[in-house]
Amino acid sequence: MWGSGPHQRVALLLPLSGTTAGVGQALLNSAQMALFERTGSELVLQVYDTKGTPEGAVQAAGLALSQGVRLIIGPVFSPEVKAVAPQAHAVNVNVIAFTGDPATASGGVFVLGHQLRQQVERVTAFARSRGLAVFAALAPDNEYGRQAVAALRQTATALDGRITAVEFYDPATDPTPVVKRLARQKPFDAVLIPDTGQRLKNVAPLLPYFDIDVQETRLLGTQLWSTGDGHHEPATVGGWYAAPVSPDQARFAERYRQLFNAPPSAIASLAYDAVALAAVLAEGPAGPNFDSGVLTGEAGFAGVDGLFRLRPSGITERGLAVMEIKADGPPVLISPPPESFDHHGF
Repeated sequence: MWGSGPHQRVALLLPLSGTTAGVGQALLNSAQMALFERTGSELVLQVYDTKGTPEGAVQAAGLALSQGVRLIIGPVFSPEVKAVAPQAHAVNVNVIAFTGDPATASGGVFVLGHQLRQQVERVTAFARSRGLAVFAALAPDNEYGRQAVAALRQTATALDGRITAVEFYDPATDPTPVVKRLARQKPFDAVLIPDTGQRLKNVAPLLPYFDIDVQETRLLGTQLWSTGDGHHEPATVGGWYAAPVSPDQARFAERYRQLFNAPPSAIASLAYDAVALAAVLAEGPAGPNFDSGVLTGEAGFAGVDGLFRLRPSGITERGLAVMEIKADGPPVLISPPPESFDHHGF
């Protein structure tokens, strides 16, 4: 427990034991960073172990609520969030969860995780603004791939674009026949490949092999392209992807390494932002206020990954940039994130 004062009690629900304890520890590290960097904060952060299970999360949330917390940060996993939501709703306590699963979002349950749909919308809208109108998709045959394709269909249609080819590949098998089938459906201006790492490196080179000219056909990706080493594949050079970009990301990563002698996990910044946000709201001019109306302020908040705001639906909206893969260096910014949510057309 850190801080003092009965009116600023906030629960942090993390898997600190069990098979996912490492995930929880990384988030706890970031949460501690956020609180320690707000010198003089009166926020009381009470940590509870969910054990990484719905049952553990229910027990942790019940104990937290019985001790008078006014906001719950966490849990991490979608089944945990679904399990604790009824308890929190029953006593009108809001939840800021770390999952990115939009199915868990609702009034009073906010999912802080990065949204795939927004990434596809951003890169597709940018492609349309550059004159690309005919789209294809080459996606893994899993929930992530299907959600990405659904977002592409919706966005392209809304922007008067067309989708002429969609193919799904089994991530565990050879994608060659699938790419060959896609190539027979040319021409198209852009191909969305929502994958990363070794799978992206396996799939992307097959496009030019089957005469899909990646100099003329733009490859599009999601935030996954910013992780792993798939963007070092020559076939992805010139490709575009959407991701959060902020100068605070490098500063956060460096501070984390200095304190914990390890790089931050991919979701570590979520815990930092959630606790920093709670600390700010605990120090409001009229006293601590964690009500939905305050959490969902239209202006949003500046976080490690840039601008974000919690929507009444429970989804977190983020200001995203578009990056381009380069052959001779790291990806470069070609369309910056919005400076505010007042004017953020893409």
